[in-house]
Amino acid sequence: MSDVVSDYNKTITSLSKLMKSKFPSAFKLTITEDDYTEGFVYRFFCQKINTKEITEVSDRNYRDLKRSPLYHCFDVEWKITGPDRNIMNEKVIQNQGVYEYNSESIDEIANIVPEIRNFLVNPLEFWRGY
Repeated sequence: MSDVVSDYNKTITSLSKLMKSKFPSAFKLTITEDDYTEGFVYRFFCQKINTKEITEVSDRNYRDLKRSPLYHCFDVEWKITGPDRNIMNEKVIQNQGVYEYNSESIDEIANIVPEIRNFLVNPLEFWRGY
């Protein structure tokens, strides 16, 4: 009988955690002048485990959802200033371009979350050249 009670308590605890789970709130990143001065921003995403749907979220929503068993959350360092493409000097990259940097970030995440390629389609999003 105690096994049944123990199983019941575990089930209730799991259900309680699920009921308290937060949900992703769609978020559109706003870039500030300070961000452009810094040259990079962090973008935060959550993917629903059962549907693979990806939502860009705020950093606060990201921290809340990271504890949820319903979502896989990840962040991406996103370059927003610099040359649009690599600057080469005798076949050596002198200054990595925004396009190449962000494409590499997308590729890295896509090894774990392939669906990100359908979400982050423009590596020059938010880019401001110099």
